[in-house]
Amino acid sequence: MHTCTMYDSIQDVPPDVWRCLVTEVDFAMDRRLITLQQRTLREQSRMWVIVVRDSANEPAAIACLARFDLEIVNPRGWLRKVVGVAREVWRRFLKSRVLFVGLPLPCASNHLRFAARADRQMALEALDRRVQELAREENADYVVYKKFEGTDAGPMGLLEKRGYLRGTLPVLHKLVGRFRNFGEYLGAIKARYRNQITRSQKKFAAAGLRVVHVTDGQEIRRRFTPEVHQLYAAVHAKSKTKLEFLPLEFFLELPDALPEHVAVMFVEDMRAGGRVVGFTLAMRANGTHYNVYSGVDYEMNERAHIYFNLFYHDLDYAFSIGTTGVHLGETSDGFKSRLGTEMVPMYCYVKARNPVVRAIVKRLARRLFPEQQVARQHVFKEGKKEAAAKREYAGGETAAYRT
Repeated sequence: MHTCTMYDSIQDVPPDVWRCLVTEVDFAMDRRLITLQQRTLREQSRMWVIVVRDSANEPAAIACLARFDLEIVNPRGWLRKVVGVAREVWRRFLKSRVLFVGLPLPCASNHLRFAARADRQMALEALDRRVQELAREENADYVVYKKFEGTDAGPMGLLEKRGYLRGTLPVLHKLVGRFRNFGEYLGAIKARYRNQITRSQKKFAAAGLRVVHVTDGQEIRRRFTPEVHQLYAAVHAKSKTKLEFLPLEFFLELPDALPEHVAVMFVEDMRAGGRVVGFTLAMRANGTHYNVYSGVDYEMNERAHIYFNLFYHDLDYAFSIGTTGVHLGETSDGFKSRLGTEMVPMYCYVKARNPVVRAIVKRLARRLFPEQQVARQHVFKEGKKEAAAKREYAGGETAAYRT
C-alpha cells in the first residue's frame, strides 16, 4: 500500500528524501528556484510538495503542486471596474480555481519524479488520490497535470483511466546544435531566412539601440528597475494564457538564488540616454540555455523589431558560451520555426471535479485542445545542421571530460 505525505513548503521536505528522487542536475526541480517562486508568488498562489512512499516506506515519487485562480474572461474598460468591485465581495468572481500538478516554471518540464525502481502505476494512483483530496479541500474546479512530452506518456495513461482528458499544449521550440557564434549560424541557414533576419537587424541598428549582457547579480539588480519590470508587464498583458505574474522581487532575487546560472540582456536606446526598451532573462544549466522571460517597449518595437532582435542577440550569447541546446519556449510559432527550431509536442491531463462540466469538457475536447499544426521550416542548408550536431556531440564529450 502506497502512502502520501504532503508538505506546505519545499523547505520542509527532508533533504535525504529529495536526493532519493531528484538528481542534482535536474534544473526544473532546483530547490532554490522553486523556493524563490513559492515565496514571491505567495499572493497569487499556494504551493505544496507531495512525497509518495511504497509499502516498504521507501520514497517512490515526488510531485510539486500549485493552486491558481484563473480568469475566465478578460474584462476591459468599464467592465473591468465592475468586476473589480464584485471581487471585493467575492474574490473568485469570474475565476476558475485550478490545482496544477506542476509549477509555473519556464523550463518546459513537468514536476513529477519517480524513483528508479518504483512501481510507477501504483505510485501515480496513490498520488492522484491525494491530489483529488486536496482539490476538494481547496475547492478547486479543475485538476491539471502539466507539462509532459510525448515520450513521458508511459505511466500517465493511468490518468485517462481515472477520468482525465489528455490535452495538447503549445509546442516547445528547441534549437539543437553547436555554433561558434550567430554569424556562423547565419552562414548555415538558407538565404531567404537569413535575409529576413538581416532586415530586422538593420532596423534595430538604425534605431540607435545597443545590447548589454549582464551576469553580475549586483549589476542586474541595479539595472532591473521598476520601469524595466513594466516592460515584462507589457508582454504579460499581451499573453493569451495568463497564469503567474512575477513581481519585481522575483527578478531582483533570482541572480542570488541561482548564481552563475542567470544572465540578463538589456536593450538600451542610446538616443534617449540609455533608456532600457527591452530585455531577456536567460538561465543556463547542464549545457542548455533557457530563454525564459522578456520585456518589450511595444511602441518602439514597431520600427526597431526589438522582439525579434532579443532572440537574435540571445542566440549569439548562447552560442558564444558553448551552449549545445537552446530552449526558446512556446508560442510565436511562425517566428521561432523560421529560426530552425525543432518542435516538441507537449501535453497535459485535465479533470473537472464537477461531473457535468467534465462531460462538457470531454465533448468539446477537440475545440479546447486542438492539434498543434505548426509547419516545420527547412531552414538550414544541406549538411549544415548535421555538422552542427557533430560539433555538439564532440563538445558534449569535451564538456563531460572537463567536468
